[in-house]
Amino acid sequence: MTGDCSDSCASHSLRIDRCVCVDVTFEQMRVFADDRGTADVAQLRRAFGCAESCGLCEPYIERMLDSRTVVFTSPLPSCAPQRSA
Repeated sequence: MTGDCSDSCASHSLRIDRCVCVDVTFEQMRVFADDRGTADVAQLRRAFGCAESCGLCEPYIERMLDSRTVVFTSPLPSCAPQRSA
């Protein structure tokens, strides 16, 4: 073992693809939006219950609606943990 995790870490890459609180994927939300011709975070919140508990999925939902991306491999800057003073 050399300490190089290039092979083992590849299988553990970050995959953000859903609201974990309600277990709804961004793909499911995108299909919902496509079926209706448009949707915003508020409509998806009402339909699925996402972005109501912890709220960490909201920036990803916004990005998904803007970019059509349904799988993210790195945290969005707006999702960085907030530190209290």
